[in-house]
Amino acid sequence: MLLFRKMSIAGSLMSTIALSFVPNGAYAGNFLGNAQPGTPGWALQLWPYYTKENNSQTAANFFQLAWFSETGLTGTKQDQVELWLGFNGGYQKSDFEGDDSRWGVTSPQLGFEYYYQVAATKAKPNTEGYRAWWISPTIFMNFPNGSDKSSGYGAGANQYSISASVNNFFGYDKWQLSISPANINYLFRDKNYTDLETGGRKRMQAGLSLNLADIAFGYQLTDTLAVGVHHQYDIYNLTDSDYARSERGRVGPTFTYSGLADKGYWISGTLDFDYSNRNTERATTFSAFIGKSL
Repeated sequence: MLLFRKMSIAGSLMSTIALSFVPNGAYAGNFLGNAQPGTPGWALQLWPYYTKENNSQTAANFFQLAWFSETGLTGTKQDQVELWLGFNGGYQKSDFEGDDSRWGVTSPQLGFEYYYQVAATKAKPNTEGYRAWWISPTIFMNFPNGSDKSSGYGAGANQYSISASVNNFFGYDKWQLSISPANINYLFRDKNYTDLETGGRKRMQAGLSLNLADIAFGYQLTDTLAVGVHHQYDIYNLTDSDYARSERGRVGPTFTYSGLADKGYWISGTLDFDYSNRNTERATTFSAFIGKSL
C-alpha cells in the first residue's frame, strides 16, 4: 500500500502490509447506510477485498463476529451498542517475495461502536419527508499476529495498533450519506527486528496514519438497491514513524442491496480507483460487506 524511505526490501514490504490491513473504515471505507444500528443479537460479518497494484495483489477477508444490544445507554432504541471480535486472513503475491508463505492471518481485533440517533422524522426511510441523523463513535484495537515473515500476507503485522473515528449517517428523502471526516490509526513498534540496509537491526514503527473524507453518498434507486459513489483519502506514516510519509486518494462506485433483509442478509460493495498517489503504487480495489444476523 505504500512506499517509504529505503531501508531494505524486507522493511519496505513489512510497512506496506502493516498499513494495508487496518480493516473496516480504515481499509474498506464507508458503504451506503454505514453508521446506522444493526439488528439486535449476534451477527456474522464478512469484509472481503481484492487490491491490484503494479507490483503486488492481495485477496483477503476480515472475519467479524458482532453483538448488537437491544437498547443503548439511554435505555431506549434511540441508541445501541455493538461489540465485536475479528481477524484478517488472506493471500498476497508481490515482486518482493522470499521463501515465506503467501498465505497468512493478521489483525486479531476487539472493537466497540456506539450508535446514537441525533434526529429523525416519523416518515419511513427512503420516502418523501424522511430525515435522519445517526452518529457512531468507534474504537478498535488490533493485536500482534505473532508472525516474523518478511513477505506474504501477514508480514509486518506483529504489533499493536489502535483506531478511532466518529462516523455519521444522514438520510434525506431517498438520498443518503455516510461520512467519517477522519479515522485515526496508530501502529506501535514492531515486536520483530528488521535488518537495515545501512547495517544493524531495528524494531520499526509506522506511527500515525489518517483516513480522511471517507464518504459514501448515494440514492435509494429501488426499494432494495441504493447506488452512489465512495471517496477516501489516506495519509500514511504522518508522524512518529520510521517510514517516509505517503498518500493515496481513491474514488469509485458503490452500492448496497437489502433485498434479502427479511432473511437477515445485507450486501454492499465498492470499486475504488486511485486518483492521487504520493509514494504509493496506483491501485484498483474491490471491497465488499456481507452481513448475516444469527
